[in-house]
Amino acid sequence: MLGWYLFRTKARCELQAEQQLKCLGYQVYLPAIPAQVSDQQEAEAGRVQPLFPGYLFVRFDPFQESIRKIVTLSTISQAVKTCGALSPVELALVRELRKRCLMVLESPSKTTFCYGDRVTVKDGPFAQVDAIFSETVGSKRCKLLLEMLGKVQIIETDLNNLAVCARIAS
Repeated sequence: MLGWYLFRTKARCELQAEQQLKCLGYQVYLPAIPAQVSDQQEAEAGRVQPLFPGYLFVRFDPFQESIRKIVTLSTISQAVKTCGALSPVELALVRELRKRCLMVLESPSKTTFCYGDRVTVKDGPFAQVDAIFSETVGSKRCKLLLEMLGKVQIIETDLNNLAVCARIAS
């Protein structure tokens, strides 16, 4: 029966397996999300990583073509079976994975702030406090200017912990 089947790849061979299978004419789905990059890798924007490292989905009919053609590839380890039998993955699951991964890849991961922007801290000890954005620190953190005890203080927080300031300055 034509369906999506789950296969285990050899370590860090998901992309190569995907390419090999596509060259053989198979429909392949490798769920991917934005890669977690370090500060040194920040220049390589747009990188993705597998959502399920070591696994990918292949659409084929095991009654029409032999599974051996797939599992004998150098990048494929084995077919994932249920109770010892090859079973297709629910089509709804694959559709939902595609939809969610596409949503994550297309949506901006964070709002870009510039020096002087008014922001509100969302969580933590400074929750609901308004501050002025100062600078980014690496790819995930930032420095804020905050007036406290009659002086301007510099605090550091996660970029995802900020919101655009909703209050209007008077």
